[in-house]
Amino acid sequence: MIDYQLANVEAMKIAVHLHRRLETDLTMQVDVYSAIEALDVDLAFLPLAQLSGAYLPASNETGGRPGILINSKHPRSRQRYSAGHELGHHVRDGARLGRLVDRDTEVHARSAALVKDQTEATAEAFAAWFLMPRALVAHFLRTLGIGGEPTAMQVYRLSLSLGTSYVAALEHLHTLRVVTLPVRNRLAKVTPRWIKSQLAVHGPADSWGDVWLVTEDDHPRSFLSPRSGDEIVVELKEVPSSGYVWDLVEPPNHLEMVASEFEDDAAGRVQVYGGEGRRRIVFRAARPGHERVKLAMSRPWEPNRQPVRSFALDVRVEPRIETALLPVV
Repeated sequence: MIDYQLANVEAMKIAVHLHRRLETDLTMQVDVYSAIEALDVDLAFLPLAQLSGAYLPASNETGGRPGILINSKHPRSRQRYSAGHELGHHVRDGARLGRLVDRDTEVHARSAALVKDQTEATAEAFAAWFLMPRALVAHFLRTLGIGGEPTAMQVYRLSLSLGTSYVAALEHLHTLRVVTLPVRNRLAKVTPRWIKSQLAVHGPADSWGDVWLVTEDDHPRSFLSPRSGDEIVVELKEVPSSGYVWDLVEPPNHLEMVASEFEDDAAGRVQVYGGEGRRRIVFRAARPGHERVKLAMSRPWEPNRQPVRSFALDVRVEPRIETALLPVV
């Protein structure tokens, strides 16, 4: 019989200890692949049939080095969770249990019946605690302005900041007692597909892609890590009667601007002169790389175009990992 409470407590302690050992910055999304590299573990992404990942302890077959395999065909959040799961095996179990093959990961949130034994339960819990440490969750709740009972859209945006799935983030919020069981059950009925349809303007390149909404209210969270094909929607307040308009300072290298539209907040109501609206600028993550995207509010016809306001985003577009082997860099 699996003792889930024991697995959760043990996993939390192991994750806390590892973060301290690695001196993890708990104001940024946890880089699980760098953690694997720091522990001198080889990492490969392969199109694994019916597997999420596997842990290979050091042996003659592996050249005396431990290794982790991740399914290259899974979405980014699932890959990160699988990496956390296999890292949990390495840190907790090492060579003690031999080769471990995992057909499914991120299963606690979907069905506890999929968890096979105490070892797997602990690895699953470790992935959650390592990717979503309490301090990091609290940080993103503050920067996203999420207080009290979150909405499904807020949980989705939180999951993007954490680099996890919507379901995993929601389940961990319940573990952290940020949401009650009734709220967790209600929000679990909302699908990410529906949330993305509400946020999207044109939509991501495929069904696995995400939609990143950024507003002035959560400007402190200026770092985004989309994958190629994801959509980024930036909404900024604008007063059309003032003549000041938001625009790019210079074209980005790793994003494509696909739309810049003004939406009147008075749509469907009596329009008030001088009333506010929103400038919605839509980007598509195009090419892997890191850059700072700068926006400025100015009057286009003025010679010097001195901006009265500015806004910036740090964006790191991550590649879609579908190659046979990816060394950690």
